[in-house]
Amino acid sequence: MSNTRYKIEEADGGFVLVEERTGPFPKEIRVPYSIAQEAESGTDAASRNGDALRDQRKQAALSLARYAASFFIEKDPDAHHLLRIRERVEKLLTASIAELRKNAAVPSQQTE
Repeated sequence: MSNTRYKIEEADGGFVLVEERTGPFPKEIRVPYSIAQEAESGTDAASRNGDALRDQRKQAALSLARYAASFFIEKDPDAHHLLRIRERVEKLLTASIAELRKNAAVPSQQTE
């Protein structure tokens, strides 16, 4: 049995993915995200299989890495590129949340 559990909570006008770890060093990690990301990750988790979600996450990570290398290592950033990289980070978060939901069978939001 896994010592990691996931749940989703509403928080401050958005949502939070909560990872709870048990064992010798228990801890809780909270990842806030938007209503739009909640809708997209929930839809993706419900409509795609695990392989497709993993591929989506890997593609988002690769896009982020390439963009960062092109505009933040090779060149100096500007405001436009800051916004664009934020979009890529948010896509990676959304894809990762969808994959975690599918793998851990996390239901759509859980409120307490």
